[in-house]
Amino acid sequence: MLDFFIKNDFGILTDDVNTLPNLSMEYDSPFGATNVILETDSDINPEFMFDVVEKLS
Repeated sequence: MLDFFIKNDFGILTDDVNTLPNLSMEYDSPFGATNVILETDSDINPEFMFDVVEKLS
């Protein structure tokens, strides 16, 4: 199974982790927002909240 990963460029074998290439930590998302926190009180209209969530989707 290890040969499969190496042959298909899914991984490499090394005795020294310092020889591994640096990985990009850049992240790109097709969405305008990736996380949202909605804070409400108990008087909020549930239909309004459903509308807000639908628009976020």
